[in-house]
Amino acid sequence: MPDVAHRRRATLSGSARGPWRRVPRWLGATAAACLAFPAQAQVTTTLSGVSEYRFRGVSLSHGRAEPQLALGYDAPQGWYAGAFASGTDLHYETRTPLQLQGYGGYAHRAASSAIGWDVGVARAIWPGAGRHDYSEAYAGMHGDRVNARLWYSPNYFGSEAATLYAELNGDVPLWRQLHLQWHAGYLHALGNVPYPSPYAQPGTDLRIGLAAVMDVWTAQLAWVEKRRHADDYAVYDSAPSHAWVFSLSTAF
Repeated sequence: MPDVAHRRRATLSGSARGPWRRVPRWLGATAAACLAFPAQAQVTTTLSGVSEYRFRGVSLSHGRAEPQLALGYDAPQGWYAGAFASGTDLHYETRTPLQLQGYGGYAHRAASSAIGWDVGVARAIWPGAGRHDYSEAYAGMHGDRVNARLWYSPNYFGSEAATLYAELNGDVPLWRQLHLQWHAGYLHALGNVPYPSPYAQPGTDLRIGLAAVMDVWTAQLAWVEKRRHADDYAVYDSAPSHAWVFSLSTAF
């Protein structure tokens, strides 16, 4: 799931081939409806493909390439909302071809300051595997090239455990359209995890990659790794703890 609060300013995480028919028709209808928003509002649509869908370091596609579609709306008053859809493959479920996420929140940044803040909520659902559905609330700070955010979920990935997730993200221009992007995240369970899910593993995830921005296209190659706190979950997860991920996305 992308950076929900600032998708229009950082769409360099993307996605590469896959069954595009998995993207639901209602998302296309929503994109068309966006044209009716006031001219001063900002609407973005990003179509992507990823060689593997990794979320917080964990594979949600079992090593397969997947398509992704993101829609975002930013009001001039600071309110924003959007939706995200991705092909998925939760390996231990019979039907998980699609993940959907909706989000909404408020962002503020004074004209005289380089630092801003945002708060919001997000909901992720799997129409074919509802027991993994979960909600999160978040708050964060952001600057021109770095942002930090803290997420809270009362039932993360259906694990029956409350979690906190802290993340720090950065973007460093290197040369012309070439950027170095990095991410570090830490997932902490608030108490014992009664349902041992491979998708709710406490631990640290890291991501570092090079992104080339070419007009409306962005290509990225990144190294992604998940470091568990313990091996308690290894028996439930056959996916590698690290991977190279290539993504290609276009915004319109």
